[in-house]
Amino acid sequence: MGLRAVAISADVSENDVRVPRSVLRSLERDLEELEARYKEGLLYVALGPSCGDDLAVVYVAERDVVEELNAAILEVLERYGGEDVMGISEEPETAGEGPSYAEAECPESEYQDLVVALFDTYAAENRVDEVAEVCLRAIKNLCYDVGGGPIREPTEIPGVGYVGPETDDPVLLATTDHLSQVGPTVGALIGAGKGAGARPVYRGAPAEVLPGTVIFSVTMILNGNVVDAVKALEAGTGTERWPLRELR
Repeated sequence: MGLRAVAISADVSENDVRVPRSVLRSLERDLEELEARYKEGLLYVALGPSCGDDLAVVYVAERDVVEELNAAILEVLERYGGEDVMGISEEPETAGEGPSYAEAECPESEYQDLVVALFDTYAAENRVDEVAEVCLRAIKNLCYDVGGGPIREPTEIPGVGYVGPETDDPVLLATTDHLSQVGPTVGALIGAGKGAGARPVYRGAPAEVLPGTVIFSVTMILNGNVVDAVKALEAGTGTERWPLRELR
């Protein structure tokens, strides 16, 4: 059937600034239980980028179980409340603000390494979409496939329903078919975001910013292992190099 990579992000906090660490720990346990239930067809599921009051759940699975997994993940997110899970509708005409969604095609690769970005703000929702669009354009020719970005019209989340253009705080997802694509994709994404006036933050950072500031968290998911890409890029590169011919 072929593998698909998916990221679903939502506001699951009772405030506009941060997701409590207790919620993050509890959600990670919930995802471990979900992974145990879906051994057939699911390669991995993980808690990906998180910043401000938003977080993203990321997974790689066979195409024919995407709808079922999306529904299961939304069921988990609903336990933690948040307004984003309330705007889903069975009809596009009545869809409101809901979870952000990204889906991308996966290559024929053993490890399925991903780059995932999540954007948030305090009082600059119009700027978030602009920054996410700039980042999307910056990486689309550096990786295997890209999904997500601003939602400008009613959009269907397979197995869940529709979300409307009021949906904010977009998520981006990039799949790669070689490790040599991961570093340039991360660098281009973070550089484009900074160049557009946004601030990259560590995974889990609160939105302790001046009103009007856009922040974003970027993670690498390498063979199912979650790595904070902002920290990694800040720390610098290693000595290993791959031929850049692998770039698209």
